[in-house]
Amino acid sequence: MKKVIHHVLKSEKPADLPSFGLERSDLPFSTETYLSRLLSVRHKMKEEGIDILLVRKPEDLRWLTNFHTIGDFDNQTLLVNQTDPPAFVCRLLEARLIDKLSWVSVWYSNEDSLPLRQTLVSVLRKQLDALSSDGQKNVVALDHGVVFADDLQALEAGLKLELRNSDHLIEKIRLVREREEVDMIRKAARITDQGIAAGRAAICAGALESDIFLASMTGLVRHGSEEPGYAPIVRTSEWAGHGTWEVGKRVGRGLVFLEMSGNVSGYHAPMMRTFYVTKEGTVASVPAWVLEAEALILEAIERTLPMFKPGTRACEIDAVAREILLRNSFGGTVVARTGYTAGGTACVPTGYAGWGDACCSLSGSNEQVLKENQTFHFIPWLQKISGQETGPVGLSEAVLVTPEGGLVLGGTPRRLEILSWDGREVQRGEVSMEEGKEDSHRETVMAN
Repeated sequence: MKKVIHHVLKSEKPADLPSFGLERSDLPFSTETYLSRLLSVRHKMKEEGIDILLVRKPEDLRWLTNFHTIGDFDNQTLLVNQTDPPAFVCRLLEARLIDKLSWVSVWYSNEDSLPLRQTLVSVLRKQLDALSSDGQKNVVALDHGVVFADDLQALEAGLKLELRNSDHLIEKIRLVREREEVDMIRKAARITDQGIAAGRAAICAGALESDIFLASMTGLVRHGSEEPGYAPIVRTSEWAGHGTWEVGKRVGRGLVFLEMSGNVSGYHAPMMRTFYVTKEGTVASVPAWVLEAEALILEAIERTLPMFKPGTRACEIDAVAREILLRNSFGGTVVARTGYTAGGTACVPTGYAGWGDACCSLSGSNEQVLKENQTFHFIPWLQKISGQETGPVGLSEAVLVTPEGGLVLGGTPRRLEILSWDGREVQRGEVSMEEGKEDSHRETVMAN
């Protein structure tokens, strides 16, 4: 490590060490895969007339380099141009993670006593000077929609450049999953199943929501999950958004809602499951609206899974699912999209994830066409927000787009599970047509 520009520290990995650079063998993907990704990014930059791309999105950084940290996402930037090796600008505290986790061989940093943006501007100026000719402005693009005012002012001050927003440049490239990525998402789905099972086993009357969360998180980690892109969601009969467990709150009669995902090398497979705890221990004691919500959700999934084929428009899937869900008689709402691209979208820092590569959501306004090997979190769920008993009912799936239709990657039974006071499942006297038939769209789970 040496001082190269005023306060700027630079580190270059020795080129002759096999553990450094694209040739290292301890990364999640092959040398050829990372090189192909870099070339794809450079090709897209050339198409869009971009000279230097500043990459900040955590999921883009991990996809391109395998670098990841629980630190703030605004404190690391990867500079990519057409000729130089990609270079990081990051806090000195994070710099050794670049050496440990990624193939990137050059990084710049400074001590925390000085703003990191000064280092970014210094490095960017050096690259611009090398690129500039005839006094023309070079195009510098930011791959993150959130840019702090101080950073923007620092980039614009004294630098001859044209700033652009390229928020979705890399997202569009990784929208279709590589074979290796699909394998990672499949593994994450197996882990999600285990987390759901562990959370379900902790549900009974009087159980603390926090204990259900603890069981769910333990189930994920024990079965091989890295830190999830979001912590397991555990809530009872509350309908509010992404709220999760509350300290001291216990399970009583009513709904218990779980949502979570395992994480394998940054790849996720989210799932929602809903349970109803009843003191009487009978199906008859479950409110009619809860059973109606379950039936409509199951119908929506069965009707739309065959539509997850290349060529289907995202809005068409949303329209079919939404029409079914809105037939409910209890005033249930569908306030959100019915799905979004998932898989490689989530990343640490936990809770940061934007959830939806390249704005490819299942929504009424999205005319984008599905492509083979896209992965979605399909979430046809209902929320009852008024009346004597409120809450969410959701039975979601991680779905792979194939020529034959949507392939469900998870293995957890798709049903609303009714539980007695002590947590045992209440058996239903009659099995519904949707629940009883074989699920031809679920991937066969092979025993390990």
